[in-house]
Amino acid sequence: MSLDKLRIFYASVRLSWGFIARFKEVTASQPAHVLPTPSTVVGAFGYPLARILGYRDGMTHHRVRHGSGWLITGFMKGLLEATVMASAGVVSTVGLATSQEMSRLAASMYKGGSEKGRMISSLYEASFYAEALPRIFPVLSLGSTYGPGAKLVILWVARIDKLANALNAEEEEIDRVGKIAVLGVTRIGSKEGIVAVEPEESGYISDPNDIEVITSGSISTNQYVISNCVEPLELVPQIELPDLVYRLQRYYVPSLISTGKIVIPLLGSRGARFLIKEPCKAYTAKELKELAVVGVGV
Repeated sequence: MSLDKLRIFYASVRLSWGFIARFKEVTASQPAHVLPTPSTVVGAFGYPLARILGYRDGMTHHRVRHGSGWLITGFMKGLLEATVMASAGVVSTVGLATSQEMSRLAASMYKGGSEKGRMISSLYEASFYAEALPRIFPVLSLGSTYGPGAKLVILWVARIDKLANALNAEEEEIDRVGKIAVLGVTRIGSKEGIVAVEPEESGYISDPNDIEVITSGSISTNQYVISNCVEPLELVPQIELPDLVYRLQRYYVPSLISTGKIVIPLLGSRGARFLIKEPCKAYTAKELKELAVVGVGV
């Protein structure tokens, strides 16, 4: 792949309270990922870019298959197929933690047949608590990730030709508005996950002379990296996240502690050191290497 086809989007963002990036295709219990997944990062950059370019794509009548998962828009499939890699890293003293909160749904209007009779009961009788109430207002466990004021760096490397095709735009148009789109990142995950972009540490790189692709040797990065692409040169925790085609993969997370429920960041933003393994590559630029922002992909 020639460097003139690569584009790098990166943004340093401050969380308001946290974000919501839940496991796909779950219902009664909806746990959350402790870090923004690669597809969540793509969406964070892709949607402001699409809005600026005037692209419109509503929900489809049928789900769109992508790898091991399903999407509700063909637009997102195009963005994912244009992606070389996407990642995130925590670079503040504030870490992240997930929790699941109990809520109740008003479900009585959706129930009929034999279920309808089981929702009828006198108040305060045993059957009211055991049969009726759980059917009228069933419990739903909703996951969220909290980190008020936490600072994340998110990174997206994409192919401009495929991106232009996905957005029905010219490559020159995307280059013209790329920096504006980065500054237009307003949320991570669902619409409640409001973030504030730090402009001096965010940008869009289109000049191939500024882009560096590393095929061997060592790197230092604060971004999570897929485990089968690198060999850690120090002790680095691992967690599971879905990759760009929604397969669960193990990722190294540069941090003091990382589990599926908590991330305690490293002191400073130096990142962790890794050796690149073939056939994978690391993607960065001079201004990003100084910030220890290096992404890894195939």
